[in-house]
Amino acid sequence: LHPHPWPSAMLVLDGSYDMHVGYAAAPESRQPDDVISLQLAAGSTYDMSVPGAWHKIVPRTRCYSLMINGPRWDTGPRFAPTTQGKDLGRMTSSQLNEHLVVFERLLTAWQQDCGCTP
Repeated sequence: LHPHPWPSAMLVLDGSYDMHVGYAAAPESRQPDDVISLQLAAGSTYDMSVPGAWHKIVPRTRCYSLMINGPRWDTGPRFAPTTQGKDLGRMTSSQLNEHLVVFERLLTAWQQDCGCTP
């Protein structure tokens, strides 16, 4: 589980994942209390609007989601685990461009489905 230093809203555009949510009020906490586990699929939306909220996502399928961040909370420093040592590599320019094409297609389809095309 990990916290974010800002409020955020998420939209699952395609695929599905399990999300585990925890809460730790103290900024120095290294392990939150478990709150709930959910399965989210395409079309699911949620927000993380409390500074002490932590979460972890575990993809069930290939998954694309959109996250919109708000400004950082003014809560001072907060412990957060990092991805160092987890063998996560950077995308190549080609991989990034492929992902952007998929995101554009999925976001356009979602906008048309919800009737919110600009």
